[in-house]
Amino acid sequence: MKKPAALYIHIPFCSHKCLFCSFAIAVGGVYHANEYLNRLEWESSLYKGAHLDSVYFGGGTPSMLSVQQLGKLMMIVKNNFYLNDNCEITLEANPESIDILKARAIKEMGVNRMSLGVQSLDERYLKFLGRRHDPGQATRAYDILRQAGFGNINLDLMFAFPSQTDQELETDVGAIASLASEHLSLYTLTIEPNSRFYTQALKLDDEEKIAGHYQRVCGLLRDHGFGQYEISNFAQEGFQSKHNKNYWLGGRYIGLGWGRTAFLTTGVIGTQGNFRNILMPSSHRRV
Repeated sequence: MKKPAALYIHIPFCSHKCLFCSFAIAVGGVYHANEYLNRLEWESSLYKGAHLDSVYFGGGTPSMLSVQQLGKLMMIVKNNFYLNDNCEITLEANPESIDILKARAIKEMGVNRMSLGVQSLDERYLKFLGRRHDPGQATRAYDILRQAGFGNINLDLMFAFPSQTDQELETDVGAIASLASEHLSLYTLTIEPNSRFYTQALKLDDEEKIAGHYQRVCGLLRDHGFGQYEISNFAQEGFQSKHNKNYWLGGRYIGLGWGRTAFLTTGVIGTQGNFRNILMPSSHRRV
């Protein structure tokens, strides 16, 4: 356990399900958060003393947790794991769930990298995706993170919307890149089973057009100073994500929570089932 690893903690709570989403989430289930954190505390104890180079709080929407709950989450990590020097600690947030008080509290807890789910700054496409924020909320949330002192911010950027034009693509990429975040994660819209787009039988543009748009995005981001270090990840010099690189290089990682996977496990059976029992109504639980 002294050999460095990465830690992923899944926080499944969301206020709603976006139309493209097929992730393991619990819509409207945040009232289970305290019970969920208690289960995370137990699961973390199974890896007590493990050394970490990176921690990633993903979702779901981790920023939906209250300041007190986020504080407990950080204490669970600090009480059970050894954080190596310069450990990268990332927390995902949606624009509508961040305010200056929460952002400052998150910074004081020891989170040193934020990942903001912007997706687009085109209002029409945000509505198309079923996002709850508008472009103004997205840029305000980014400014709030800067005011709170974060010097390492990732922004999510999505493209390949049906009938998206070259001009729309270039305008959107330029608007997000001009915010000058340290990192950008690029997502091609895909239609996944269990998503609402799948049930609607949404059709995407042909692969040749999408491939051309991908190449165009890569070029635009290069022009804005972002170096590509993975298929879907771009960073300013010195800000490549340790956590992302660990995955891509086949490194060791621990996964905690309901929707996690892991490279390192303790051999204890049934931990995900325990989370499922918290988050699913009793009438839907497996017996």
